[in-house]
Amino acid sequence: MIRRPTYEELEQERNEIEKEVREYSGAGVALKQFKTIFDKAGWGVGIIDINGNLVYVNETFAQMHGYTPESVIGKDFSIFHLEEQMKNVERVKKELEQTGSLTAEEVWHKRKDGTSFPTLMHGTSIKDDKGNPLYLCATAIDTTEQKRTEQALRESQLLYRTLFESVPVGIGLATVDGQVLAYNDTMVQMTGYSRGELNQIDLKSTYQHPEERALILKQSQEDGFVRDFEVKLKRKDGTPYYASLNITRFTLGANDVLLTLAQDVTERRHAEQALREREAALRTQADEIQKANSALRVLLKRADEDKRDIEKHVLYNVKQLVMPCVEKMKKSDLDAEQISYLTTLQSRLNDIVSPFSYTLSNKYLNLTPTEIQVANLVKEGKTTKEIAALLNLSPRTVECHRGSVRRKMGIKKKKASLRTQLLSLE
Repeated sequence: MIRRPTYEELEQERNEIEKEVREYSGAGVALKQFKTIFDKAGWGVGIIDINGNLVYVNETFAQMHGYTPESVIGKDFSIFHLEEQMKNVERVKKELEQTGSLTAEEVWHKRKDGTSFPTLMHGTSIKDDKGNPLYLCATAIDTTEQKRTEQALRESQLLYRTLFESVPVGIGLATVDGQVLAYNDTMVQMTGYSRGELNQIDLKSTYQHPEERALILKQSQEDGFVRDFEVKLKRKDGTPYYASLNITRFTLGANDVLLTLAQDVTERRHAEQALREREAALRTQADEIQKANSALRVLLKRADEDKRDIEKHVLYNVKQLVMPCVEKMKKSDLDAEQISYLTTLQSRLNDIVSPFSYTLSNKYLNLTPTEIQVANLVKEGKTTKEIAALLNLSPRTVECHRGSVRRKMGIKKKKASLRTQLLSLE
């Protein structure tokens, strides 16, 4: 692949040839003696007479515009320009005629197909021995690619500048010594300093604990970076805030610099602190509740003990004081009905003081009071007829209650003894 000369190389070549043209012109050498030099140039060369007619173009100049050299000789140089370009072109031509030279002027040209492109032009005036202009010689370099590169560079710079300024994270560039070089708007808002002030401060003064910056510098020197390092900083007005720093160390020119991404985490730190305090308060409340529960268990235990003491006292009084009286009354001269009532009274008292009745009613809550009475008498070994007489019920009704008790207690086998099951509850 043939290497294209650089812009600087073309400029150097053009300057050398222009120097030769001026030297040869001063000596009165004919233009055709320089044709070979111009034809080999890697940039466009064109010569017009004082009337604007083309007397010479090299291959590069012609191809630049979409022509061949032969097709444009003798034509007015305006064929290389649009009508709206001619005002500036005439100004350049006039300046060249008056001053005798033209340096680094941007001039827009037109191709054969009508498209426009920019060029960088230099020119010189070729004069006779009396100083009268004979020809105007100009060089042209197509700067289309250069313009595109410059435009791409501007767009890239705009893109990165937009990103730099719009991200919600503070970005700053500073020397190792703490001199601030660059920063974005978020960093300005975070620190409370103005843009001019940030360039004047020493970063060390923004740390609540300067030893943390020394630690950052040490770690960045060893590893080349620092990640998620949380520090306590202070704003311009002295108010403290917390920031999470991500820092990359690299060489810029001859100096080491630190690129810092800073995120304000003050609200998060305050939320974490509030959460810790809330957790501590909840733990305290839990401890107090635990103590209260312990005290309540002691009280409940004492109440249960008191209840059992009362039950024992009632049981003792009924069995030792009441029941003996009932037994004596049963042995006295009573008719059958009175004996029945007395027996029923004795059974009711037994129900009241019987721990079995309490256990049965708690274990099988769906038993009716009558079913509990029947179950209690069955446990004591009473027959159906005896139970019927004691409860003033019919034997059939007693059998019905016995069957209901068996069903509710889950006794499915007919041969299983209800009394045995009831005795097992004691």
